[in-house]
Formats: sequence, C-alpha cells, structure tokens
Amino acid sequence: MRINKIELKNFRNHKEAVFEFERGINLILGDNGSGKTSILDAISFALFNMTLRSNAGETLTVNETSGYVKVSFTGNDNNFYIVTRKFPAGTVSLSEEGVNKNITGVTEVYRTINSLIGNTAENPALFENVIVASQNKFTTIFDAKPSEREAVFNSVFGTEIYRQMYRGILKQSYDVYNTQLTFAGGELESRQSQMKDPLELKKVRDAAEKEYSSAEKVYAESEKKIEKAEKGIRDFEKIKTAKEKLLIEIKGVAARIEEKKKLINSIDSDLKTAEAAVLEETKLKPQHDEYEKVKSQQELITEDINVLEKTEKEFNTNKDKIAEHEKEKTKAEGDVKRLNQQAESDTITAEGLKAEIVKLSESINTLQKDKSMYETEMLSLRKRKRAFDELHTEYKSARDESAKKALLAGRAEESSAGEETLKREIAVCETEYTELELLKTKRDLLNSEITRFNTLITELESAERDLSRQSCPYLKEPCRNIEHAGSLSGYFGPRKKNIAEKIAGLEAECAVYKDLDIRFKNCANNKSIKNEQLTALRKNIHEALKYRKEESELKQKTAEYALALAKLFTGLNGKDAAAVSKDDYDGAAAEMLRTESELKTRIAGINESLNEKQSDHQKKEKALTDILKSIETAEKNASEIIRLIEVYNTELKTGIELNREFEKKIIPLAGLKKQTAEYALRLKELEPADRQYRSAAQSAAGKNRLHERLASEKTNVNVITEKFKKINEEYNTAVYNAGEHEKLLTLCAGLKSELKEQNNRKMSLKSAFDIAVQAEEINSRLLREIEEKSEQINALKRKMEIAETFRENIKMLGPYISERRTKMIAAAATDNFHRMTGRAERILWENNTEPYLVSIASAAGKCRYNMLSGGEQVAVALSIRSALASEMTDCRFAIFDEPTINLDAEKREALSVSLYDMLKNLEQALVVTHDAAFREMATKVIELGRR
Repeated sequence: MRINKIELKNFRNHKEAVFEFERGINLILGDNGSGKTSILDAISFALFNMTLRSNAGETLTVNETSGYVKVSFTGNDNNFYIVTRKFPAGTVSLSEEGVNKNITGVTEVYRTINSLIGNTAENPALFENVIVASQNKFTTIFDAKPSEREAVFNSVFGTEIYRQMYRGILKQSYDVYNTQLTFAGGELESRQSQMKDPLELKKVRDAAEKEYSSAEKVYAESEKKIEKAEKGIRDFEKIKTAKEKLLIEIKGVAARIEEKKKLINSIDSDLKTAEAAVLEETKLKPQHDEYEKVKSQQELITEDINVLEKTEKEFNTNKDKIAEHEKEKTKAEGDVKRLNQQAESDTITAEGLKAEIVKLSESINTLQKDKSMYETEMLSLRKRKRAFDELHTEYKSARDESAKKALLAGRAEESSAGEETLKREIAVCETEYTELELLKTKRDLLNSEITRFNTLITELESAERDLSRQSCPYLKEPCRNIEHAGSLSGYFGPRKKNIAEKIAGLEAECAVYKDLDIRFKNCANNKSIKNEQLTALRKNIHEALKYRKEESELKQKTAEYALALAKLFTGLNGKDAAAVSKDDYDGAAAEMLRTESELKTRIAGINESLNEKQSDHQKKEKALTDILKSIETAEKNASEIIRLIEVYNTELKTGIELNREFEKKIIPLAGLKKQTAEYALRLKELEPADRQYRSAAQSAAGKNRLHERLASEKTNVNVITEKFKKINEEYNTAVYNAGEHEKLLTLCAGLKSELKEQNNRKMSLKSAFDIAVQAEEINSRLLREIEEKSEQINALKRKMEIAETFRENIKMLGPYISERRTKMIAAAATDNFHRMTGRAERILWENNTEPYLVSIASAAGKCRYNMLSGGEQVAVALSIRSALASEMTDCRFAIFDEPTINLDAEKREALSVSLYDMLKNLEQALVVTHDAAFREMATKVIELGRR
C-alpha cells in the first residue's frame, strides 16, 4: 500500500491543505503546533477508521461547521483509490480512479479497504499497535501491566481467538454435551420403567383377535341376507318405475304426432304461394335483364369519364406551370445582365488597388532596410558597452578584494601566538574528563541497582496485595509460603526491610557524586572551548599564508583589467594605462549611453512610419481580396443562372408537347357525359319492374326446399306412429305385484336392525383388539428408544472426550504461535537495535514468566524493559515497532510519530542513519518529527511552519 496524496478541509488547524507523498520514507518536519500530528490523525481517521482523539467540535477548524479528509492511495492490487471521510456527519465513501462506482457505508468501505491493503482478517489492533505508532504511546505498551500486554499482542498476533475458543465455543460445546448426556440418562431410566412383559401382551392380543374374527363372520352373513332382500326390492321398484315412464312417454308421443300434422298443413300452404311466385318471375325476366344491361353500360362510361376528367385537370395544371417557367426565365435573364455589369466595374477597381499595393510594398522595404541598419549599429554599441561594464566591475572587484586580503593576512599573523600554551591546557582537561567519566559510570551502576531494588519492592507489594486472601492466584489454593511464615507481614516484612536497607546504603554511596554532573559538564565545556581556540589559531596561521598569496595574485589581475579598459576605449599602451583616472571611464560610459539613446529615437521613428505603411498595405490587400471574391462570386452566380435558364427552356418545351397530347385526349368527354345522362333516364323507367322481379325470385327460390321439407315431415310422422304402437304394447306386457313388494320391505328392515346390534358388538371387540395391539407397539417402541438412547449416551461420551482433547490442543496453540512470532520479531528487532545503538545486546521477547515480557540480554545477564533508561526504552520500542511493521502486515506501510523522544543526540543520529535499513522492506513510511536529523535519509521532506 502507498499513500499518494491527502486533502484536508477545515481539519483542526488545516483550513485548506494538500500534501503529496512518494514511495519510501516521507518526513513530515515541523515545530510543535505546526499541524504534523493532525496529518497522521487525518490518515488514521479516513483510511484506518481509528477514533479521533477529540470530539467533532475540536476537530473542526474554528468558526467552521463541516469539513472532510480525502486520502488518495495505491492498493496492493496496484490500482488507485480515493477514500473521503466527512465530519461531523461521519459519512465515508470509496471510489476507484477511472471507474464510475462508489462504495458507501462505514462497514462496507472499511471491509473493502482492509482487503485492498492486505488486512484480510480485519484486525483493528494491527493499525493501532503495529502500523501506527502514535506520539508518546509506542513505548507504553511494552511497560504496561502483563494483562494489558497480553490483550494487545494476542490481538495483534491473532491468538486471542484460540483463548476465546477455549473459554467460549469449545467450553460451551463440552457443557452442552454434558447436559445432553444427563438428560439422555434420565430419559433412558424413564423408558426402562415403562416396559411390560411382551408374552403377556401377546396372549391378550390373541384372545381379542379370536373374538373379533367370530363377530366379523356373523356380521358378514347378515350383510348377505340384507343384500338379497334389497335386490328383490330393487327389482320391484324397477318394474314400477318402468311402467310409470312408459305411460308418460305414450302421452308425449301422441302430442308430437299432433304437432307434426299441424306443421305439414303449414308447409303445404307455403308451397302453393311459392308456385305462384315462379309464374310471376318468368313474366318479369326480360325487363330485369334489360335493366342489368343498361346499368353495366352506364358503369363503363362513368369510368371513362373519370379518366378523362383527371386528364383535363392535369392539362390545366401543366398550363399554369408553363406560365410560371416563362416568368422565372425572364427574371433570370435580367439577373445575368446585372451581374456581368457589376463584375466589369469591380475589375477596374481591382487594377487600381494592385498598383497602390506595389508602391506601398516598395516603401515598406526601404524602411525595413533603414531599421535593420540602425539595429545592427545598436547591437554593436551594446556589445561594446557590455564588455566595458564587465571589465570595469572585475577591475573594481579585484582592486577591493586585494585590499581586503592584505588586511586579513595582517590580522591572522598577529593572532598566531599561544598555540603551545593551549595544547598544555587541553591535555589537563582530557585527564580530568577521563577521571570524571569513570566516576559517572560507577554512579550510573549504583542508580541502576537502586531502580532494580525499588522494582523488587513494588513487585513484593503487588504480590502482597494479590495474596491478601492467603490464596495463590496461580494454583487457586492456600499459599504454602505464607503458611510457613505465619502471616503476610511475617513473610513479606523481612524481605522488604532487607531491600530497603540495601537501597539506603546505595543512596548514601550515591550522595558522594551529587555534584558530579556539574563538574563533568564544566570539564566538557572547558575542553570544548580550548579545542575550538586551538583550531581557530591553526586556521588563522594557515589562512595568513593563503591570504598573502591571493593578495599578490589579485594585484596582478587588477593591473591587467586596467590595461584592458584603457585599450578598449582610449587606445593607450600599457605604460600610459596606469595613469588613466576613474573619470575617464565614467565619461566613456556616458557617451555610449547618449549614442544608444539617439539610435533608439531613430529606430522608434522608423517603427512608427513602418507600422503606418504596413497597416495601409494590409487594408489595401484586404480590399483587393474582397473585390476579387466579389468578382468571382458574381461570375459563379451568373454561370448558375445561365444553367437554370437552359433548364427552364427544356422544361417549357416538354410542357408544351405534353399539353398538346392532353388536348387530343379530352375531346370525347362531352359526348360521354351526354350518353351517361340518357342511361340514367332509362334505368329510372326500368327500376320498378326490377324490384318486383327480385321479390318474386326470392319467394320462388324456396319452392324446392318446401317440397323436401314436406316429404321429410311426413316420414317423421310415420316413424313416430310406429314407436307409439311399440311403447303401448310394452306397457301392456309389464306385470307389477304390490303385495310381494311390501313383504320384502318389512323383511329388509328387520335384518338391518339385527345388523346394527351385531356391528356395535363387533366395534367393541375391535376396540379391545386395537388396544392390545397398541400396547404391544408401545412396548416395542420403548425397546427401540432404550436402544437408541444407549447409543446416544455412548456417542455423547465420545464427543465429550474429543471436545476436551480439542480444547487442550487449542489452548496450547495460541502460546505456540505467540512464541514463534515473538522470536521472529525479536530477531529482526535485535538487528534494528544494533544499527541504532551499535551495542551488542540481544532483544528478548518471551512469555515464560510474564506475558510478552521484553528484556535485553548481554554477557552480564538480562535486564527487563522497565529497568532500562528512557532512551534505551525508546530504542528498544522503535526496534520492535519497525520489525512488527515489516514482518506482521501485508500493507508494507508504517507511521512513526516523534520517534526520537527521550533519545540523546548520539542515538538520534544513529536512528537517522539506520532507519532507512530498518524500514527497507516497507513500500512507504511516514515519519513525523521536529528533529531535522532525518533529512538526509528521507525520500521526501514536507516542512510545516508554525500556525
């Protein structure tokens, strides 16, 4: 990942600001209050969704109501993205450069950003504790309480999930299995208590089944008797129903015969009417044929009239068109004449303009030649003037520098005494400095011991508080040590007293060195002053020799410059040049300036006249161009109009020929109109007879159909009459006995009453049999459930064993991963520590006695992090932080805010040299500091002024 640019609007003390970054180390340099840390807060807020250290009111610039942070960055996929975070609204959006698509919403945006920069686990602890090292915070975590260190670095290394699994989901699974096992055992006992003897249940079922089968047989015999009686009843009812139906059908057929007879009489009457209409149709047929013939002829003539009328209309239209063409032709001939006259006039004017343009061109050429001559003279004058100015300046400079060197040489020779005296004084200071340095080392060792003993007292007091209930926090049982001592004070009192006595002795010994720092500082300052004085003396001696030599060279150069000036403007020889005074050079310069002024005046006059001539020339040329274009346009328009006249002539000729043909075609039109009027009168005379013929023809057309219908209806009457006779015979032959029918009904009712009683007994026996069968099924189901519960209990026991084993393995996995990762980080951090300090100690990061305990190991032993000096703590924290940034993230990006806090000048210098190697595996790093020592190693420096 790499940040390319950040834009701030009303963010803290940045009202409007844009900062661009490059690959490598970017140094943000500035004093306190210049807004350095605000830039990092903006990046963390927009890109990593970290909480701001102030509320929205303090985040906004004074007197502003809203603002935003916009960060442009390159993802791990090498594409360019922009994230915009607005405040106080809190809205955020992400867009890819060149893609018209925005992602909005805090959850979705930061899930996408985490994916783009390689934090696929979306672990927020990586940003706060690895990528971003905030001011005054990147050392505190290594000196925090063990529980705090464990929580932070378990989250950083991703091992907290294993402890959560051990205490959470895996423990819950084990408890669930245990609960299920207890419940399954209770259910098994309940099922076993409900079980009965299967043999006794089988005897009861067999007896009930036997009684039920006997009752079913009796019931079946009674059903057969009822079925036989019901069949006889159904036979009697069929005969009775059939006779009733036949009687109804006889009455219906008789009625249909009467209806058919009436219909035959009606058809016979219609047939007589149709035969009369046939006679009338034959009579009127000639008049109808004549009507149709006249009507057909009239329609043909009407079609011809329509065609001729259309031709007549086209004739009139073409006639009007011919007149319009003749009018347009006359107008076009007049336009051609007018355009030709205009072209002749413009041609005469153009010839005059051409002559004037030639004269102006000759005058302009003459002026340009004069201007070129004066400009050449001006260049020559300026060249000589420039040579004079350069030589005069060098002459004065060499003369003044020669006098200055002579003065410096004299002063340096006067101050060269006393060198041996200073050497003896410096040797005395060095001896005293070495003795004080040894005393300072001894005092620092005593202070280190005092700090260690104070830490031991703090640890004893902490242990005393933890053991206030006389219970070991690790074994969860009474503390044996306190029991042996008799009480807390009996156990801890002697130990604290012994340590306090040691501290008092060490402090008394340290009191001897209370003024050591002042003596050491005074000695160092005195030594430094003497060395500076000696260096200055030696430098003066060296400079004196150099100044004498330079003085001689400058005197020679001054004489050469004076000779060159004299030759350039006066023509004097070397001997006379030495006598030329300063006024002579100033007079020559003034003469050159006057000549240059005259040349400028002449050139300005020529330029003014030249501009007038060129302006007049351009106007004449423009006028000539306009006239030539007008002539060309007139000739072009005249040619176009002549072409149109030819087109008009052709169209007129064609139109006249077409009208002659139209006149020939419309001659028969009047005769046809007269003939169609005669046909109309004849049709009117024949129309009544035609209407009578059509009516008679319509009536006569049904004659044959009526004949066929009459014959069909007579046949139907004969068929219906035969059916009536047959039905009547069938009715008379059917026999129905009402007495026998009544006896069968009485017998069937008695049998049904007996069947109902038998059914009740059968149902009672069926219920007893079903109960016996159900008892057997319940017993079998209980047996199956007992077997299933036994299998379930065995399976739950196996699951509990597997869950417990898995819990123990998961419990060990987190510490194993942490140990591997801390060793890897510690190795890389040790290399960083060597580069920064030049010391051979080794950084250890262990979980043996305390979680994530940092210490330094050397030949003398181990020293815990809290026992180190402030500068050593910063150096160790920086070493580990830079190793974490290189080894623990895929984004290859880190931020360091004021990394030189508590570092002395030597360590700051070492850090500025080694930080490049420490961060070389990162694609980009941002370092915020007020220390300019990092300038040399930075790829880009962004320097901020105080706001």
